[in-house]
Amino acid sequence: MKSKLPTGITQRKNGLYQARYTSLTDHKRYTLYDRDLKNLVQRLAAAKQEDLNNNLETHPEKAARKMQNAIGAKPGTVDHWFKTWMKEWKSGQLKPTSIQNYQQIYTCHIGPVIGKLKLKTLRSVDVQPIFQTMNEKQLSKGTIRSNICRSNN
Repeated sequence: MKSKLPTGITQRKNGLYQARYTSLTDHKRYTLYDRDLKNLVQRLAAAKQEDLNNNLETHPEKAARKMQNAIGAKPGTVDHWFKTWMKEWKSGQLKPTSIQNYQQIYTCHIGPVIGKLKLKTLRSVDVQPIFQTMNEKQLSKGTIRSNICRSNN
């Protein structure tokens, strides 16, 4: 039985491994070859990262739009920051159930109130309605307190 190869990588009849990717910068298709699968995976990741960095440098406006479409929020907003924060800083540190709890708290209580606001203009006055809403929903003081602590981490 053949082992499953990573996405974008195939093995040729002559035994070489082949990896293909399409450049974000010039939209050309590139192919890498290697006899060692692990080495090819590393080279492919490095090539994709270099291409991404080049794309960010040469087309920052396109890169921002792609990031906005991928994340689903405008850059600079609280929604965008929350999604970036969860993906970049918390995803490897938390258990899946903790991530679900954070996302549920955000989508139910925080996002609808301040999600569309720009981080630059966010003030404590904007955050106060979140806690008022939680009180109106008769959430326990412990739940509200834990949400304050999480938002400060």
